[in-house]
Amino acid sequence: ETTTMSLLRLVVVVTSLSCLEGRRAQKEKDDRDPLISAIYRANERDDLYGLLGLRQRAMPAQVKAAYKKLAKRVHPDKNNDARAAIAFDMVRDAYEELASPTSRADYDRRREERRAEERAIARDRRRRRVAGLRRVGANFASFARSLWRYKFRTGFVWVLLKTLLA
Repeated sequence: ETTTMSLLRLVVVVTSLSCLEGRRAQKEKDDRDPLISAIYRANERDDLYGLLGLRQRAMPAQVKAAYKKLAKRVHPDKNNDARAAIAFDMVRDAYEELASPTSRADYDRRREERRAEERAIARDRRRRRVAGLRRVGANFASFARSLWRYKFRTGFVWVLLKTLLA
C-alpha cells in the first residue's frame, strides 16, 4: 500500500509541476509584443519596407520618420519583450539599407528579382496543377465511358441512377 501512495504522490507532483510550467509558458507568451512579432515575420520574408511599415515608393523623410517611431517602440530600454534587442537591430539594419539611395536601389532590384522568381514558380505550379486536372479528367472520362459500356448491358447504371436520384 505504501508503494501505491508513493506513486500517487509522484503523479500529483508531476501534474502540479506541468501545470506550473504551462502557466509560465503562457505568461511568457502573453508578454510578447505583437509589434515585435510583426517585425520578426517581415524579417523572415526579407521585406524591409514591411518591417518599417512603408510602401516601396516612400520618400527618404518617410523612411526616417518610420525608423524613429519604430526604434522608440522596440528599443530594449523601453520594451519589456525579451526579443526587443534583436528586433531593434532588425529595424536599424532595415533603416541603414533603405536610407542610402544606392543600397536601396540594390535592395529594390534584388526584391524584384526574387518576386519575379516567386511568380514564375507559382505560374509553373498552376500549369502543373491544370495539366494534372486535365489528365484526371481524361482518365475519369475514359473510365466513365468504359463503365457505361460495360454496366449498361447489365442494368447496373440504371439501378445506380435510380437509387441516387430517389
